[in-house]
Amino acid sequence: MSRMSTDDLLVHYMAHLVRICWRRCSFYVSLGICRLLHDYSTAEARSITDVITQNPDRLRDDVSYRQAKRLLMRELQHHFGSLLETHRVARGELRFRCRRPTDHERSLVQTYLELLTPWQTSCPIPESFDPTYDVLPALFFDGGRPDDEHSVEMRRIHSVLHPTCYARTAQALGLDAPGDRLLLPCFKRRLTDQQPHSTQLDATRSLSREEHSMIDVALDHLAQRRRRWATHSATHR
Repeated sequence: MSRMSTDDLLVHYMAHLVRICWRRCSFYVSLGICRLLHDYSTAEARSITDVITQNPDRLRDDVSYRQAKRLLMRELQHHFGSLLETHRVARGELRFRCRRPTDHERSLVQTYLELLTPWQTSCPIPESFDPTYDVLPALFFDGGRPDDEHSVEMRRIHSVLHPTCYARTAQALGLDAPGDRLLLPCFKRRLTDQQPHSTQLDATRSLSREEHSMIDVALDHLAQRRRRWATHSATHR
């Protein structure tokens, strides 16, 4: 089995985070992206989630956010094992040890989030809006037949995963841009050529064929963007 690079681990982390959130509902997707891939506070995550929910009767309190975050962290730790390390931050909150991304990693995260955005869904977040007064019809569900909410949930998930929509929401709320709040896990065990082969296998043993395929697609897409940019730069020198 091939050795995983830091890029591979990051893509796998994002894929698994989105997967365990998506199988629940858009609330968990918003929480995971806001609190585990970015360092928005609980209050800021609530404001973002309130926008994409568009229903005052569905709003959740801080306790719900903390419980959901602990659940997601436990599932990530179970999946990644010793690669993820935790520590206590302000007010005793448990967090993964994280770091700020490089420019390359920011590009990788944006590319992969675009790939994870639900297919055949249009952007439900307008270029500008007032989150206090404006209603976003594409994200609102009137409580009718439950089956009718599936398409609404897909648009809500789109609004969090799609970098453009996510940035528009943050801007409308007066928050820092997502790129400035991106926080990536410090994988505890660096995979290098000097490490034993058994360690390399441990880090990739849980990868499924589908996950390997998703990683390959994301990295190939990023490589194509790099080649286009290199050609563009050379042409305009």
